[in-house]
Amino acid sequence: MSFFKDLLAKFQLGPGQTGSRDDLARDVMAESDALAPASGGGERVVAKAADVPEEGRGGLRVELPTGEAVAIFRQGGHFFAVSATCPHQDGPLEDGAVAIEDGVPVVICPWHGWMFRLEDGRMPLGAGKVGCYPVAERGGDIVLLPGGR
Repeated sequence: MSFFKDLLAKFQLGPGQTGSRDDLARDVMAESDALAPASGGGERVVAKAADVPEEGRGGLRVELPTGEAVAIFRQGGHFFAVSATCPHQDGPLEDGAVAIEDGVPVVICPWHGWMFRLEDGRMPLGAGKVGCYPVAERGGDIVLLPGGR
């Protein structure tokens, strides 16, 4: 329910602004429709495939309705999504380079070089991990599938 409270707060009229409750309701519904699941089962369109940088050019940061940010990468003809924040010192993983480590694509944090596998969020060496989210491309959309983290 806090998602909708936050959404309503976003569209609150400030002092001196004019509008109606109908205008506010229409704007809120349009915004919530944009965040609606793509289909049953909790799938959600989070981006356009065309907006995800080509291989070797970093990732796309997407803010989820939950407040969490994910970084979406294009690698080897596939799309991957991991948490956008490095657990070391909150570095922006979407700005990281993608490399192949032991045959597996990894994102390298641009701040201190921590690496995370795109397929499962785990570090190739060590016990660290970032959230990992299954995604699919459907009709030019990047769809976040249920079961991530």
